[in-house]
This record gives sequence, C-alpha cells and structure tokens, in this order.
Amino acid sequence: MKALFSFSLIAFSALSTTLDALVSADGSRRSPRGIESRKRGKTPIRVTVSPSATTVPPSRSTTFSATVDGTKDTAVIWSVQEGTVCGAVTEDGIYKPPAAPAVCHVVATSHADPTATAIASVSVTSCWQLQAVNRVRLFPRAGRAADMVGGTIQGSNTGPTNGFVVLATIETKPVDGDWTELSFANPTPYRYLRYYGPAGSYGQIAEIEFYSNANRLTGDGLGGFGTAGSRSDNPWQNALDGDPATFFDGSTPDNVYVGIDAASGYAVAAPSYSPAPGAYSLAQSVTISSATARSSIRYTTDGSDPVTQGIPYSGPVPVSSTATLSAVATKSCMLQSSVTSGLYTIGKGGKAQSSLHIGNSLTDSIDGYLLPLAIAGGISLDYWRYTIPGAGTYVYQNYPTGGYGGIPNIQTNVRSRPYDHVSMQPFANMPCVPTGHATEDDAVNRSDAVDINDVWNDATELNPDVQIWLYSVWPAPNDYGPGSANCITGGWNRDPKIWSPARSTSWEDGVSITTRYNEAVRRGLIDLHPNRRAPSIVPAGLALVNLKHAVEAGSVPKIDTTGFWDLVFEGGSDLHLTNEGRYLVALVFYASMFQVSPNGLPHPGTILTDDQAAALQIIAWQTVVEYSSRGIKR
Repeated sequence: MKALFSFSLIAFSALSTTLDALVSADGSRRSPRGIESRKRGKTPIRVTVSPSATTVPPSRSTTFSATVDGTKDTAVIWSVQEGTVCGAVTEDGIYKPPAAPAVCHVVATSHADPTATAIASVSVTSCWQLQAVNRVRLFPRAGRAADMVGGTIQGSNTGPTNGFVVLATIETKPVDGDWTELSFANPTPYRYLRYYGPAGSYGQIAEIEFYSNANRLTGDGLGGFGTAGSRSDNPWQNALDGDPATFFDGSTPDNVYVGIDAASGYAVAAPSYSPAPGAYSLAQSVTISSATARSSIRYTTDGSDPVTQGIPYSGPVPVSSTATLSAVATKSCMLQSSVTSGLYTIGKGGKAQSSLHIGNSLTDSIDGYLLPLAIAGGISLDYWRYTIPGAGTYVYQNYPTGGYGGIPNIQTNVRSRPYDHVSMQPFANMPCVPTGHATEDDAVNRSDAVDINDVWNDATELNPDVQIWLYSVWPAPNDYGPGSANCITGGWNRDPKIWSPARSTSWEDGVSITTRYNEAVRRGLIDLHPNRRAPSIVPAGLALVNLKHAVEAGSVPKIDTTGFWDLVFEGGSDLHLTNEGRYLVALVFYASMFQVSPNGLPHPGTILTDDQAAALQIIAWQTVVEYSSRGIKR
C-alpha cells in the first residue's frame, strides 16, 4: 500500500482552546465551535457538540454528544432550533430528523448557564450516500503521542479485515493532551475506515473521529471494529466512546487497529434462505429473503456471482438436484448487501463436504476465494467462517459471539451441526505456547493445543472423523530481528521450557519457525487424542516462501524479480495480503482439504494473467505435496 495522499497536521488547540472568539465577515465576534459565557472573575463556560455537522436521510435517527468546560455541572439541554418542523431531539441527544429534506440545527445549552450553547448543523437529504473521508480528528493516549508517528489512516470497501489502502500517514508527533486534525485529499468513498498503529505501538490511541469535510462519518451509531484484546484491559471500543480519558491499548505491539463501518445501518441486510442450506432427501422449494424491507434480491443457482450474473428473485426457487445458491440484496439509497451462499445437497448423489474456518483477519484471507475455487473444481462445499480481528485460538472460548461470517454463536454452531473440516489459526497474540498450561482459568493463558482441543472435542461429538487443520501463517515482512516482538518467532518467549526458538533473522526464517510451532501444536493434539484422526497442517506460509523464491528466480511470468512483496502483501509491508496473495493461500487450502491439484482453476478477483495464475497453482500444489504434515494421501 503506497500512501496515496499527503495531509496537513493542525493542532485543534489552536482552533478551539486558544482563541476566545473569531471575527466574522461583518465584523461581529463569534466563538469558533460554540458560544461561551464570560462572567467577571469566573472561568467562562464553553459548550461543544459532536458532530458539529452531519448529513442524514429523512427519519433516520443520529446521536449527538456535548462537552461542557468551565463548570462542574456538565449537563446540557437539547433542542431543535427550528422547532418540530425540523424534527425532535431527546434529552440524551438522539435526534430524529423530519420526513422531508431540510437544513436543521440541533442546539446543546449548558444547564449551568443558558447563555452558553453550541449548535450542530444537520443536512437532511432525500437519499443517503457513502461519503469520502478526507479528515480525521485524533486524541493520543496521555503521554503516548510520539507512539502514533508512523500510524496510518486506511480505507477499504472489501471488508473490515482486508483490502485496505493507506490514505494518510502521521509523520509528526500529534499534540499531547489535545485533539489533532489530519486533512488529506481522497475522492473515493470507503465503507470501512481505520487507524492502523505503527509497529511497536500497541495501537494506543484515546479517540479517533472520521469526517468528510465538516460531516462526521459514523454510520448508524458508530458500527466499530478493531483487533481483539488488550494487555491492560483497555479494548478498542474505548477509542470510539467519545471520552479522551479512556484509551485503546492492544494486546500485541504490531498490526493493531481500530475503525468504523461508515455504512453501519445503511447497508441492506444479507439474504437468508429457508429451509436452511443442508442435505435433503427430496427436492426443496427455497425462499430467499432480506430483513431490509422492500429490498430486491438477485440470485444464482451455480454459485456464480449474483451481483454480475444473478437473475431477479420473484418467488421460491425449486432445487431438485445438488446446487449452490448465491444471492445479494439491494435497495435504493443504501449499500448493497454482502453476498451469501448456501449448498443444498439433494438425494444421495455426490457427497458434499462442509468446512468451518475459525481465526482472525488472516483466516478471512480465504473468504471469497475458497468457495468459488471449490465450485469451479466440481466440489460441493458448505463453507463457513467465524473470525475476530487479532484473536488467537482462544477465540472459541472467549469470543463465542460477535464474529464475522454469519454465525451468531460459534460454540452453539459447532455443537449443533457436523463438519468435515475445521481449521484453526495459531497466531502471535497469545497463548504463545504450543502445548501445556491446561489448568489455566482463562483460555488466553492456556496453550494453542489446549484451546484447539476444546473445538476438536465439540466437533467430534457430531462427526468423530472430522479433520482438524492447523492454518500455518506468516509474520509481517519486517517482523524479524532485534525489533521483533513476535512471541512465536522468538521475539519473546512466554514459557522457555516449552517454546524458546532463537529470534528469527529473516522473514523466511520467521515462516520456518512459525511452521515448526504449528508442528508442535499438532504433536500436542495427537498426544491428547492418539486414537483420533490426526490433525494436519495447511502450509500457507511455506507456499508464500516458495512463491518468493520463484519470483526471485524469474519463474513467475511478467513479475519483476524484486516484485514479490508488492505482489503479495498490502502495501508491500503489511501483515495482510493482496488479492493475489489471498488467492495463493486459498489454493493451498484447496489442495490440502480436497487432496487434488488446483491446476487449471480460474482466478477471478485478481490481476493475475492466466500464466501467472498457473504458476501460483503449481506452487500451491507442490508445497502441499512436498510438506510432510499436510495430510495428502500418497
């Protein structure tokens, strides 16, 4: 990811705290963000309101907050300047606009001094539109402003865990103990916006706000997201709570972020199916619906993309033979839904396989790729995922709800339906030991083998022959050497008696150590259940190393011998992958799970040529076949 735009860095204190008043064009004096009351001998009372300006569709509620300085009485009285013609606001600052377009003003008045007020401008438009972020306000954690230098503001339209581009970089130290503003040019509306902390910073930040010009971007109530956990019990939600006294402090030093879904509440609900996807002895009539009223649905019956190839839904879809239904829902003035898919297996023909993938954003790398590859390869796959950004294998115990992938409760899901494949992803965010520590109360403090074993035990209740896969990932390109704090690759060792590798000296060395770590987890699981089907490893990190060597040898057509990093990693240095890197990882999953070569499969969603895709397919298959713990039957 190359930084696309530069920005100006302005201390908000210069705008909102050092100026007593501004002079308007007519010579009158006015407060910059509210009206303050001055009384002789007393500290002036000042009211500010956030957001100071916003755009909303008719009848869609939005929430304002107010800050009162100069008095212990921080209560405010809310009102609408134009009266009921412009809607109404509750005593908690929840504003409901009128049913017709208008320009309205919400007023916050100090309870202590009725002459101190602040006014927010509200543009009520006939149709909501996603706006382009071009400004952020940030408030550093007290005493940690310098740790934000090198942090970035990023945007994505792919999802909250992948597809981000850098919009701005914090190049100088923000103001400590005050708001700082970053302005930058950006014409593209992005749904998912985040602050991505620099390496070693633990993502520490007190508050972050995103704006399009004067309009604060919040979606419907700040639909937020961020990396899971905190080393000091200060989660990412603190950076979105409007209180600079609280802060986010991540659980790992690197690859930590917090952000918002700017379209939260304005995206059409994803389609659902009734009866639910599954195996049936007789033909089914499937109803497809969206929880968003008056939305339109397009669908396909062969698993192809319903956005580009779907036909309009007008009534129940007859399914008389095995088929994969895919659907998308749309509605004017809203963003289209995500695509959902469901496999229906009818009769006894062609046994379908089911897979569940539990992890974090690196597990999301295969989303949108593995299922289309399976369909293209003639494999009936009932694919599911459950991911929490930044979480380790303790996700199953500690975060059973709130994950991405459409599963309301992962524990209930695993205990109520059988799976053929379940993948788990050991990650350098605790437990940080492959085995042991079985008696710890908190799953964070156990081991990867013990935490994965909980999933394995539940999954075998319904399918004793379930295949457990350990998804062996990779460190970030620069995560090695003296500056690394990676607990898997030797940056620090939680329990040297169990796991204490020498610190990685290169990225390839880090991948090798990560692979050995997964092998240790695998041995620990086999020791726990020697009579069960042995877990296998998806060697994704090794495939990336093999691709690097192929690129450097000039074996990948029309890719420069120095082009590996930009081909595979977002921005050339991020932990997360480009679409091309995600495609390779999905190929490795395909080869591992189905034990067939992925040669000849399509490569949609990438910029690869047919020859380049063929090279990646060969690398994926050779990596899986040549790796001893991959599960391929010879």
